[in-house]
Amino acid sequence: MSGELDSIETICHLIITNNLKTATISIPSPFDSTAQIELSISMANKTSNSVEFVNGFPYIKSRVSINANILSINGNVDYTNASNLKLVEDSANAYLGANISAYLYKTAKDFKSDIAGFRQVCKEILFY
Repeated sequence: MSGELDSIETICHLIITNNLKTATISIPSPFDSTAQIELSISMANKTSNSVEFVNGFPYIKSRVSINANILSINGNVDYTNASNLKLVEDSANAYLGANISAYLYKTAKDFKSDIAGFRQVCKEILFY
């Protein structure tokens, strides 16, 4: 074994490899910089991964679709308000996007590994 993943990195791995059932994550609250919002997440659709070669290097794209339920609320925020829900959604998207990117970078650069299986996606493109 060349390294370890923490809990959010493990969740990111499960998302990328389409193995996530449900998980609970804490995202930064868009309403209070000192607070977090607890979400229960699950896959809305399978993650689709694609690879393009740019200047001889693989450029990987992952399309992730997650369902989320708010488990905890903060103070006096009206979570039935559409604009407030959009802020929570944007915060969740930014949090997951940053963590998925960090997970992929860590496994590729630090571990020098392809535990997400992108090699198979590349093979399919090269030998199509």
